[in-house]
Amino acid sequence: MKVFLSPSYFRYGGIIIVSGDGLLHEIIQGIFQRIDAFDAIKIPLGIIPAGTGNGLARSLAHITKQKYDKSKCFIWGFSIFDLK
Repeated sequence: MKVFLSPSYFRYGGIIIVSGDGLLHEIIQGIFQRIDAFDAIKIPLGIIPAGTGNGLARSLAHITKQKYDKSKCFIWGFSIFDLK
């Protein structure tokens, strides 16, 4: 979480997380602890679901009317891409 609190955070063009919902929650909490949180949250955030249940990934697929398939799923913002 130190990266998300450091001043060098803005040198990244985006963040990709390979995890379940827990790490994503921790990262978002870290971003919102920043003084400049509303600017920091604009950096794109991608998720490769690798958790047990992947509730967030399933929910994002559902609300965007896209098929959820853990084996070939990459979520960037609110779009789901096939990794093949």
